[in-house]
Amino acid sequence: VAQAESISAQSWSSPVGATGSVWCDKQGPSGPPHSRPALMAMRPKDGQGADGKTPASVAPSPAAAGGTPPRSRPPPVHTHITSPTSSSGLSGGLGIMLARQGSHGKIMPTGTGHSQPASPHSEAPMLLRWRRLPVPQWSGRCAAPAVVLEGGAVLLMGGFDGQRHLNEVWRSTDTGLTWQQQPIPQWTPRLRSAAAVLPGGQSGRSTVLLMGGEDERREVLRQVWLSEDAGQSWRSLPSPPWPARCGATALVLPNGKGVLLMGGWGESGHLQDVWQFSSASGHFEEDGEWTQLPPPAWSAREDASAFVLTDNVLLVLGGHGEDGLALRDSYISRNFGEKWEKLKNPSWPARGFAVGAMLPGGPLILGGSGENHEILQEAWDGNAHGSKWRHLPTPPWPARSGAAAVTLPSGSVLLIGGMGEHDRVLQDTWIFEKADGAQVTQSSGRKATQNKFKIAGSVNVDHAVTEQSLADGARRLAQEIMHAAASNLPESSPLCNQLRLKLEGPLSTDKQQESIVQHAVDNAALSVLTLDVKKTYSVEGKGAKSHRIHIKGHVHHIEAANKTAFQELLHLVNNNALSTILRSGEIAA
Repeated sequence: VAQAESISAQSWSSPVGATGSVWCDKQGPSGPPHSRPALMAMRPKDGQGADGKTPASVAPSPAAAGGTPPRSRPPPVHTHITSPTSSSGLSGGLGIMLARQGSHGKIMPTGTGHSQPASPHSEAPMLLRWRRLPVPQWSGRCAAPAVVLEGGAVLLMGGFDGQRHLNEVWRSTDTGLTWQQQPIPQWTPRLRSAAAVLPGGQSGRSTVLLMGGEDERREVLRQVWLSEDAGQSWRSLPSPPWPARCGATALVLPNGKGVLLMGGWGESGHLQDVWQFSSASGHFEEDGEWTQLPPPAWSAREDASAFVLTDNVLLVLGGHGEDGLALRDSYISRNFGEKWEKLKNPSWPARGFAVGAMLPGGPLILGGSGENHEILQEAWDGNAHGSKWRHLPTPPWPARSGAAAVTLPSGSVLLIGGMGEHDRVLQDTWIFEKADGAQVTQSSGRKATQNKFKIAGSVNVDHAVTEQSLADGARRLAQEIMHAAASNLPESSPLCNQLRLKLEGPLSTDKQQESIVQHAVDNAALSVLTLDVKKTYSVEGKGAKSHRIHIKGHVHHIEAANKTAFQELLHLVNNNALSTILRSGEIAA
């Protein structure tokens, strides 16, 4: 309890590796069910012909169409003590896999030489927390694989920005704080490729493989590209023997045994196969060869996650199956993918498009798309054997699927982008690090944010109206809320009128429960008025029915210190990140 009470409002922390967990979070009601994420439309339908073409392209993101940004699921409002028992699910590796190296319980992020001792759940807990990093230089994207290079640099490749497939390569050498774009690669724009860093390599340099994917014509690819200079240049390898695919999972094997490519979506549907890329000399770029392994025990799937655990045991989790539904299962292999055995169904519910990374004590899975295609805001960690799972505190980042994640040499996990609610691509990075802040730099965190923005005024909203007409009730309620908010604003401010007009639409829908996030902007005053509430709607009476609308939440008036800070504030508003930062306490009152 003392630990939980000491956690500052700027972070959500969780002891990892404990038999019981103490955590402090802020959980609000879930929003309404959401449609299948647009990411699912990026691959052909089941039973399609051998041309591999998918349906029409994904519709532009709401951001591009001028729509409302997605609402991140509100985090929770209580301190909670819990045991590591729960239920939840996983999948969606997108080719970003980290490996546990050797037989001495050490883990190694793919392509790095830095190892860290493993610690099963029974050992003393390690308190970790999430921290948002500065807005990256790349545009929002999802379905883009990432890898860690020798020396700890992170490479992010391709993806989808809500409107188009990408052929960009971005590199970060400072744990995701800043990003530099590399030269445009020779490969065509693509999403849902698999990527891996080959063990060894000439001159000790990282050798990156980029495999498969889907191109702008919505066709799946049978291509392998290789870079030996941290993504600055690429060359194509001979066409592989495996079928064209996207949404496959890549896993770097320990002891220099090469890379596994597993499953995915092909021209004939979901794939149930395992291919190994190996080299007799250790120079994969010169004599690497593909070999098909025996058919696995797991069913055909795309977007699974995979890990190398203690004693070189491989673990494959979840994904989307042949019926398009998320899977809730896990399989292990004790002989590098030659044979697989099913584990007991995990405690997490089924999900797809989740992302996986390694913690010192075992695998970590983040986000994804659930059984009802809702976008998830969840984190689960497993034990060293992948047989037991614990539901971690609700993270402060917005719900997402199709993100990327890597384990850094420090042992921290970097979460990158993804697709949020309402098919909006995300332009953000978050780090899961030790709570003592040893890896935190001065360029991120609460103090830096407070120097840029301040909360000039806040109003707690708890209003209800009952009217014969739903539209009349929405107008009245919007007026009452803005009247309360006006007490914190100059008389000449246009913010209240702007926000009132934006608010009437969401309030006039007949959804029984809904989270509403809206913003109004005053460019002249360098300020923003933001509203974050939960709406409850009901119909009362039998004859002449009346409509009751109740909302509860907060309205904040935020001022920027200067024009540069105001542009960053607008960026946060446009990417739906402002509400998350307000909840985390990174902006001072």
